Amino acid sequence: MISLRRCRKPWRQTTCALAVVLCPLTVGCKAQSQLIRDDQQCRHNISTHPNLALPYCTALVNSGKLSQKNHALALIQRGVAYRNLERFDPAIQDFSSAIKIEPAIANAYNNRGLVYDYKHEYEMAIRDYDQAIRLQPDYPDAFNNRALVYREMGDYGRALQDFNQAIRLKPGFVVAIANRASIYIFKGEYSRAIEEFTRVIKLEPQDAGDYNDRAAAYLGK
Repeated sequence: MISLRRCRKPWRQTTCALAVVLCPLTVGCKAQSQLIRDDQQCRHNISTHPNLALPYCTALVNSGKLSQKNHALALIQRGVAYRNLERFDPAIQDFSSAIKIEPAIANAYNNRGLVYDYKHEYEMAIRDYDQAIRLQPDYPDAFNNRALVYREMGDYGRALQDFNQAIRLKPGFVVAIANRASIYIFKGEYSRAIEEFTRVIKLEPQDAGDYNDRAAAYLGK
């Protein structure tokens, strides 16, 4: 089986560390220090231990001490934690709330698109990726993720276009190169797939999955 890779941490593409302004006096500094600790613990654990990140992310969201933009970013971070725990409905709710607060944050749409993709709600996912790209045309992760939805829908032509654009925007984008190689396998273009997987292996030689995927291409050929 070929591995398809989504950009699972696209929120890192925007500065999502909360811009907590350190107070010049001692008054209120304790509260701000707690916000900083909550932010650090939320972001540090969000990918590897989302269950540990969740209470810190929630503390940020519920603190009542964040600026409008930081509140939106905190909702995005908590949404990522929910998504990584496969709690998709609260994840969508958090991303949607962030969008209502700050409609111009592209990665909120990209993250919500990921959840819709996981739920196989492909039209909703495409709509969100479209909006993320409109807001940030140089967003390679959104192109990669939209391409995966097109692939799942069997639209290999559009998938290839988006993978190509992701790689143009971010040369050496291993995730997109490997995903593009998978399209060549589905299309029966095994030699091109082998070339792509060989390129990926040179970029990340320690990933066993890349060798497995190249072996699948050799087998197909």
